[in-house]
Amino acid sequence: MFGTVINKICIIFLLCVFSCDSLEVENLAQPIKEQVLLTPDDYRSTLDGAAYQWFNALFKPEPLLTFLVAADVGTSSWGFHGMREVGTVKEPYGLGAHFPIDNSVTAAYPEFLEIPYNGLYSCVTSANDIIKAVSTLKIDQETINQYNAYAFFLRALGFGYLGLLFDQALIYDENTDLETLTYEDFVPYTQVIDHALKDFDTALDYAKKTKSIQINGFNGITINKEQLIKLINGYYAKMMVHSARTVAETNAIDWHQVLEKINDGNLDFDFIALGNGDRWYNAHLRSHNPDLVRVDQKIVHMVNPQSPYPYPENGYPSDQNIIPTLDARWGSSKDHMYRYAGAAPFRANRGLYFFSTWKFNEHESFRLAGGIGPMPLYKSTEARLFKAEAHIRLGIDIEQAASIINQTRVVKGKKEPAKATDPDLLDKLFYERYLETIDAIANGFFDRRRTDDLGLKQFLHFPVPARNLQTWGAEIYTTGG
Repeated sequence: MFGTVINKICIIFLLCVFSCDSLEVENLAQPIKEQVLLTPDDYRSTLDGAAYQWFNALFKPEPLLTFLVAADVGTSSWGFHGMREVGTVKEPYGLGAHFPIDNSVTAAYPEFLEIPYNGLYSCVTSANDIIKAVSTLKIDQETINQYNAYAFFLRALGFGYLGLLFDQALIYDENTDLETLTYEDFVPYTQVIDHALKDFDTALDYAKKTKSIQINGFNGITINKEQLIKLINGYYAKMMVHSARTVAETNAIDWHQVLEKINDGNLDFDFIALGNGDRWYNAHLRSHNPDLVRVDQKIVHMVNPQSPYPYPENGYPSDQNIIPTLDARWGSSKDHMYRYAGAAPFRANRGLYFFSTWKFNEHESFRLAGGIGPMPLYKSTEARLFKAEAHIRLGIDIEQAASIINQTRVVKGKKEPAKATDPDLLDKLFYERYLETIDAIANGFFDRRRTDDLGLKQFLHFPVPARNLQTWGAEIYTTGG
């Protein structure tokens, strides 16, 4: 019975039907009460599995590349991963309205909806099972604190990204009678985010009470107590900011609280898992392949206003030698973050507005190594830029905001320093965000969404996948268009 309800929430398909990049999603949503848990290692391994479920739901080609193209940060007219679907526009050339998402049971590329939706619920379910199991154990308080700090952190990440990615979701916890749930219990993203923030607060309380903690669920790294506290605060601020769907919602954010969380966390390290070329790999394998994906012309135009956007039907003179003089992160060598790649390999009949001559290059060594190496999940640069944005929006210590912006703008870009008196200081901040933080899931999309800068009639969030809606007996709907 329990499993039947979870299957409604979390239908896991044999993804080898869809693509070779999606083979690793497993049905790990079976309740713990149906498993044998004999030792503390069993509980830890379940939470480690939930950490992988969260990672696998977000950082593979679906949906990372889908969001990259939807945000006009990356570009590709190839159909897989839903890239062409979310990037195609109607007339006028290159600037027309986007089409609605094909959220049907016969959709050609349902995986960019289903993988994050099902995977995030798997993470939530596993965390719930451990929270429930721990509440029944006769164990010392230190062990309870350690398990719950980890479990509530993972559940917050699961619900948090459901709230960031989807228009609505189902909230349930370790005490929910799942047999009573119906589609009427789904709530809008704002309530899902609120629930995630409460879970982050609970995780923080347990983490502070521990004497020590070691989390090994993110491949190749160990997270200690101090680092976990920093991550909890950092993600709390991120969820607050990135859940905004419009400029109006962005303006309504409690920026004082964002600043407080960033300062409390003081995230001074990059949250990076290590790819092993097997289960633990991410979309950089494809995002950095110039035959599959390019840097969108909107980003190129941002760096060099003389490079037209959209990419013109008749092309334009090469900017290969011009752009590096404007920003040192761009060039033609293996060491540049953005590298000139020449003519685009895309099909012209799908729209030349998909074209670009530049490629992503920051993680080229990861691609060439076959998915082995560092995979950023949350950079400290991103947290610092949230802090700078809070200062700018609050009108507090603008000099510090400019200094944060210059840590990448000047040191890496070799551009003229931003100043506290610059009227376009917020634009300069987003310039840095688009260049420095887009390698994590949907960052560019979240930033364009909250500044009303997505393409015309582009979706603001995903709908609940059609086959999940069908299982609930609910009407199938879509977003965008």
